[in-house]
Amino acid sequence: MPRQGRVRGESGVYHVTLRGVDRRDIFRDDVDRWRFLGLLAQARNQTGAHLLAFCLMTNHVHLLVHTPDGPPTAFVRRVAGRYGAWYNHRHQRTGHLFEGRYHSQPVDHDRYLAAAVSYVHTNPVRAGLCGTVQEYEWVSPRWWGEPGGLVDLGWLRGYVDLADVRRLDEETERRERDKRRPGPEVWERMGTAGGVGR
Repeated sequence: MPRQGRVRGESGVYHVTLRGVDRRDIFRDDVDRWRFLGLLAQARNQTGAHLLAFCLMTNHVHLLVHTPDGPPTAFVRRVAGRYGAWYNHRHQRTGHLFEGRYHSQPVDHDRYLAAAVSYVHTNPVRAGLCGTVQEYEWVSPRWWGEPGGLVDLGWLRGYVDLADVRRLDEETERRERDKRRPGPEVWERMGTAGGVGR
């Protein structure tokens, strides 16, 4: 049975996910991460895509990309194919690095764009790797001030207020912090009230 074709979004904006085969790591160190970012820049320049957000986790990647000519297939192939070959050579391994086809979801309404950008940014916060987006090095807001930056802030600002994105990031950070904060039952088990010793 043939595979279904990619869904084409009206806006040309897609949330793309690449995951390591069997959820294995796709980045072993910062050299790997830098190489991946370099390949993102090359693919962006070669395909005319606009990179709107990214987050590099240990075993997967989130990208928000605008490809006006259809699904981001050419962009993703350039990045994933070149990175997979480079990674295998560097780490003396064979076989597929990424699990199956990449996942892509169209983001078709401007009102969802800020939420999609924030979702990508806050992935390490939700995973418990950091308390705030700014604490995690491999996420796009950490790179917004870079001259000639990887993320196309000009395009992004044309469709979303970055203050709205930051507000959504902060809401997620607060929600995740509250989830990890011990409740009253924990303090009672420890024999303290409100975290203060008796």
